[in-house]
Amino acid sequence: MLRTEDAERLRDFYESLGFTQSMEYRVDDKLNWLELAFLGSSIMIQQTNESHQKRDRDIELYFIVEDVEGLLNTWRRRGIDVPNPYLAFYGMNQVFLRDPDGRRICFESATKGAK
Repeated sequence: MLRTEDAERLRDFYESLGFTQSMEYRVDDKLNWLELAFLGSSIMIQQTNESHQKRDRDIELYFIVEDVEGLLNTWRRRGIDVPNPYLAFYGMNQVFLRDPDGRRICFESATKGAK
């Protein structure tokens, strides 16, 4: 969970990747949570209060998507520099990025055998 300004900054990051806002909930004109969606993946960003500021920069967040190759092509058309997919030991393609806070995030195909 994040503070409001962090959530809004992360929303901008994910929107640059092609996610669109699908839901938002505000309490007293402050963001409580919002949800972003793209190609079979959804991300929920939630606000917390100032007493919960601990951040784990090495955390890996995993998002299942329908088509990793389609995701990469979309990002590359937008001019975003992304690495080539990595084949996990269980046969699914993965792409790793870092979010603005340095957390490692992984987008993984929902089906095996991706090229």
